[in-house]
Amino acid sequence: MTVIAGRYELAGELGQGGMGTVYRARDLTLARDVAIKLMSARFLAQSDALPRFEREARVGAKLQHPHVVATYDFGHVDAEAHPEGAGSPDGSLAYLVMQILDGGDLRAYIERHERLPFETIQLIGYQVADALCAAHALEITHRDLKPENLLVETADPLHVRIADFGMAFMEAGSPKDGRMTAQGHFAGTPIYMAPEQVLDQPVTPAVDVYALGVTLYELLTLRLPFHGDSVEA
Repeated sequence: MTVIAGRYELAGELGQGGMGTVYRARDLTLARDVAIKLMSARFLAQSDALPRFEREARVGAKLQHPHVVATYDFGHVDAEAHPEGAGSPDGSLAYLVMQILDGGDLRAYIERHERLPFETIQLIGYQVADALCAAHALEITHRDLKPENLLVETADPLHVRIADFGMAFMEAGSPKDGRMTAQGHFAGTPIYMAPEQVLDQPVTPAVDVYALGVTLYELLTLRLPFHGDSVEA
């Protein structure tokens, strides 16, 4: 069994994202289950990979809210003992430890329940909007809000938390910080992206409000507000 940093015993894969793989793990020190994200070797091909990953950890630590997935720990491990493989310039890879939620994401939840009661959709909107207010007050913009990044903590009563601040950024003087990846690819999911994200314009907290609006529209109508074959549609 793989143990990360002498403390987190991996117990199985939970999913994969742009930066790496998320595993269920056991925190041997505190005797609790956690989710641990391990940076993938392919992500390290980007020169700003480690700083971006560390930024996610800082964002998570800075933003403590009942409707945001909690961040517990961050660090580096030897690449040789890392399940994602070697590739780091200094021979180490990064890990991020977070709260684990077993209720699945909102996409799976709505697929199980089909049309949700208006009161439930209203509750989801309130919880996510409240978390976004807290994030925006700290100058943090999520930039990839969608049902897959809303995790269900409890179903009765429904309690959701925003996950994956990997593409978030904290304002640092430039209004264009964080719009796109270094390779020129869009950072976000096109269906939920505001026009300014697609058109390579400055990103503001308004993009999160737009994405929440698309999500609530989808929950209410069971369809998306816009359709087309291109990102620009």
